[in-house]
Amino acid sequence: MKQCKVWLVDMGCHKYGTIDQLLSLPRRLAEVPYQAVEVYICCLKPMDDDREWTDKVNIYVHDLVEGKELVGRIMLSAGLTLWLMPLVHQVLVKEVGVTSDISLRYELLQNNFAVKNPDHMKMLYELYRGKTEIPETLMSQYFDYCLEIELTQEMLPTDQEDFVKVEIAAVTNPSLLYLHREGAIDKLEKLELEIESAVKEFEGAADKGEKVDSSMTFERGSVCLALSSDSRWYRAKLVSDCADGQWEVFFLDYGDCEHLPQTKLRGLPRCLGELPCQAIECELAYVAPIDEEWSPKTVDILCDMAYFADREKKLLYAKVVDSKESSYSMGMKLVVDLYETQREEIRFSHELVKRHMAEPVPVKDTMDPLLKPIIGKPALKTQKFFNPLDKVKFLSANIYWTKDPTEAIPQAEELEKLLSFRIRGWDAALHQREVIPSVVSLIGYIANVKAHGLMLSCLAKCCVDSSRLCDVAIEYGLLERLSYCLEQKSEADLQNQAAEAISQLVSSDSFRNKCLETDTLLLTVEQVLNSHTPETPLHFEVVKCLCSAASRLIHASRESLPCVSSMDTVLEALTKATEDRDREPWLELLAAMATKDSTHTYLMRLANINMVLELLGTCSCTKCIYYCLMVCLSLVEASRKYKTVLLENKLLITLNRLLDTGLSSPASEVCEELKSAMTLHMPAPEVLSGIPAQNNNSVDKVRPPEVLWSQNCFRVVLKVKVRDAQPENFHLASKRIACRVQSDNTLYELDWELYDSIIPDLSKIDVQPTKTVISLKKLNKGQWKRLCREKQKVFSLKPDMDNLYNSDSDEEVEDDENLSKLTEKKKVIWRDGSGHHVNMVPRFESSDESTSDDPALYSDSDQDDPKINTEALFKQ
Repeated sequence: MKQCKVWLVDMGCHKYGTIDQLLSLPRRLAEVPYQAVEVYICCLKPMDDDREWTDKVNIYVHDLVEGKELVGRIMLSAGLTLWLMPLVHQVLVKEVGVTSDISLRYELLQNNFAVKNPDHMKMLYELYRGKTEIPETLMSQYFDYCLEIELTQEMLPTDQEDFVKVEIAAVTNPSLLYLHREGAIDKLEKLELEIESAVKEFEGAADKGEKVDSSMTFERGSVCLALSSDSRWYRAKLVSDCADGQWEVFFLDYGDCEHLPQTKLRGLPRCLGELPCQAIECELAYVAPIDEEWSPKTVDILCDMAYFADREKKLLYAKVVDSKESSYSMGMKLVVDLYETQREEIRFSHELVKRHMAEPVPVKDTMDPLLKPIIGKPALKTQKFFNPLDKVKFLSANIYWTKDPTEAIPQAEELEKLLSFRIRGWDAALHQREVIPSVVSLIGYIANVKAHGLMLSCLAKCCVDSSRLCDVAIEYGLLERLSYCLEQKSEADLQNQAAEAISQLVSSDSFRNKCLETDTLLLTVEQVLNSHTPETPLHFEVVKCLCSAASRLIHASRESLPCVSSMDTVLEALTKATEDRDREPWLELLAAMATKDSTHTYLMRLANINMVLELLGTCSCTKCIYYCLMVCLSLVEASRKYKTVLLENKLLITLNRLLDTGLSSPASEVCEELKSAMTLHMPAPEVLSGIPAQNNNSVDKVRPPEVLWSQNCFRVVLKVKVRDAQPENFHLASKRIACRVQSDNTLYELDWELYDSIIPDLSKIDVQPTKTVISLKKLNKGQWKRLCREKQKVFSLKPDMDNLYNSDSDEEVEDDENLSKLTEKKKVIWRDGSGHHVNMVPRFESSDESTSDDPALYSDSDQDDPKINTEALFKQ
């Protein structure tokens, strides 16, 4: 019978037997884990560099450990094989505790059976890297270089026809760009928090004197953490050898490169390698450079298409058409077809070809079937036309295809002359020959800037002069082409030309109406204005034209426009501006915004209204003053509470000073109108006892007087605390009370609409040296919820705590009795359980209830004050 040698997996030893002794292992027994584990002691090797241990050593170890329970630290595990260090036998000793009495490594070294093997663990970890999990602390302990952790790469699906939502991460050129899948930013924000925590652990270990990754030796291809120029740590890969102390570092999640010293590199903890690298390396499909290399301008064009005007990323769509070997990333380079549909469908490859920055090439021997030229190339350089207008298309094609500026500019000037003729039926002739669509289609694609400006200018004039042509131009994408030009941050001249054209076009009713119907152009205008910062300022002419256009659109709209959300940008620009020339366009836009109620609350913040009033007093430009006055006028006409705030901020004094300086029109008319709106309108002097009004030429300030009030069911008593008053200074109407008193160079004014009607003829005015007591006879018996009609807090109005009246009393003071009877009425009191007297205060509206620290803010709450059930209390 044939002999065989078998390994007993539960005993850990070999046995010899015959074939007939072998049986098939039942499934239920096969599922039981093997019970014998193979163990190796780390960092030892046989004497004299032998490959095998001698029988003498094996017998010695067997006798030493047989029947004993050993304890060891696992340094590495692979299946049923363990590498341990140390491996000891432990015993319990009284008063000492658990201690080791046998250490196999120590015994073998002491008896000269083995020597140390310092490279053992390093070799093991290199062998098993990526095949089994190795603790990071052990890896850094035995390795002096950065680990090249096997990271995975985020990818786009290659087996589907649908487009995937992506965003641009970085652009080197059309043949090397990096994309993020939708939602990648959220993952990266979480990763950055984890990286920050890991770096803090590194720094803490360094403070304790422990070995950290900063001392590791890096090599090309190593994965690490790198400190970028923005002072933040990111996952990175070393893509070139160190030269002059600098490593070329590729950031795996963002797609850009930097050169950094080794002091800014750290080892990458394995826990930070779980998230796939988010920067997906790609190449734009169907295009190749016209010359051997891509022009630097193509990067600007791609970025302008991938970002909004305010530099926010657009949501793009990508479809994989092929793949190649990558340059830097951990995966393959994907060849993608890329486009965006925020306003119109724009294919990135098509745009580069249309702007003569690339030439079309096939992918997998297939050309892009959708790539067509904007306008056909002329067959002849010169042609004759029966109708001059037929030459417009020919000139447009020549301007687009020519590369010689000496040819493009004269032809653009000739085209401008053709479109400038204004004879009877000129617009019908242009419409009939489809001239306007051919010009609109080239906006943003003319290489010669001056020629492009001439074409856009004459197109804008045609649209302004004819609503029919304006509708045709809009139908063929004029709004989209203007938005496209405004977003070209890298093309300042193109952006400036588009802004000038928009400022002309808003004078057309058709253009304004279409802009208000769709937000295509409005959003772009808002984004461009929001991109204006001290660090990246817009050209002055762009700001001037866009602010003027936005102002006219806001005035023409019935509702708030998206541009109103640019209030922060406008106010910041006004704060940073140092000259009236720079302030003027922003003030024009602010004046237009102030006509919309949605901006008033923000404008009335203390800092904002103070800035407007300060500009009103310091600007020397008449237009700037005019726009500031229009802002104040809109606020005054919107609400009486805004008017009160402006009075408290001495606007009336500023208006008087401006009028004294001799303002020119139309600022002077607006100033007079605003002053009239700010003034409290009192009845004519002859109505008030025929006594002339006081001369207030010596007034230094205007303020409302302090007023205390109280009431019962029949009367309301007011105490107006002001000196030098006369009865004719007060005016009573059926639902209004007003006064104007000048005292000590201060003009005290109030004009309130009362909560309910009164009887002026039965009301009394008692003028005293320091105050005036006014008794108002109510037309209808009952309690007033407040004194003023409007539900707002009035800071100068307070309850009279010394004269509180029983609201439920049916007693009425006769009209011919002295007013002192009202003021001498007994206070309503209630005795509590402890015998103390407690004043019961009826409901009053008091400014003391306001908790706002900002004097320019008032509560608009519609909630009435809580009612007090006095009837139950007074039945005691």
